[in-house]
Order: sequence, then C-alpha cells, then structure tokens
Amino acid sequence: MSCLEKNDVGVIRRGSDLQHLLSHVWHCFFLASLLCLGGCRFGVSDENVGEATTDASLRLWGEMILSAYEGGFNCETCSSAADALSWLKENGIAPQSYDKYLKRDYWGHAYRWKSKKGSDEINVFVISDGRNGLFEDGEGDDLWVKVRLPLLGRPHMQINRNKRLP
Repeated sequence: MSCLEKNDVGVIRRGSDLQHLLSHVWHCFFLASLLCLGGCRFGVSDENVGEATTDASLRLWGEMILSAYEGGFNCETCSSAADALSWLKENGIAPQSYDKYLKRDYWGHAYRWKSKKGSDEINVFVISDGRNGLFEDGEGDDLWVKVRLPLLGRPHMQINRNKRLP
C-alpha cells in the first residue's frame, strides 16, 4: 500500500486547513531562526548547531504530521520518511524547498520513520541518527520526534534526545 492513498477521512482541504498548516510551518521556522540568531549571538558552540538545527527540522516534521493527520493523512501506510515526505509534497503541504530540512538531518543522514499502532492510538516517530550516524534505538546521540495520534482526543508531539524509543 502506498503512502499516497487516502484514508476514510479524506485529504487536506485547500482553504482554511492549508492556511492553518502554513501558519504552523512559518511559526516553526520563525522560532528556529530566532533560536539560531540568539544562539550565535550568545556564543553557542559549533557542537550544538547540528543538534539545534536537527531539533528544528524534527519539530517541523511533527507540525506537518499533526496538520496532515487532522486533514486525513493515514500515516500507517508510509514505510519511510521519504514516503511521508512525498505525500506531504504531493498534497501541497511541504513545498519542494523544504527538502533540505526534511530529507536529511544536519549531518546528512536520512531521517528514519517508524509507526506503532496501539489499540487507541498511533505513534509516529521521525528519527535522526545524530552526529555519529549510527541508529542507537533513540539512545546515544539520536534525536527524534514522537507524534501521538489518539483515536479520541487531541494529538500532540514530543521532541526527545538520548532516550530509548518506546
């Protein structure tokens, strides 16, 4: 099954849903820019730039997954981050110019995609292997975002680092 298939809910409607998504995306980029400018100004070491940049990209992944899910994105059909990104681009959520933020982390490693379906929720993980390029199941220098998509209730995301994947 391809990530491009629609689920029972449908696809993102163009008008207000897209405007809502774009406001989240621009807000995320604005905050990331402020963090970078503030970090550079206050002497954040070069060692932390990679983590900060990757954190911002993972946050963007999370915001896009949340917005897309609310509009009908069936994340269970995706087998990789590349599949999910293709769906996001095909449905007008992620412009082509976002590839540099969403395909690879700061160190050039492709993002990993993992989804787990429980009885009352789906958890989606987008994972960076971190500076060393080794997948350490969320530990070591791995960074990841978890997006919790409950069948009932409000979805949310959580950024983690150096913590074993659930």
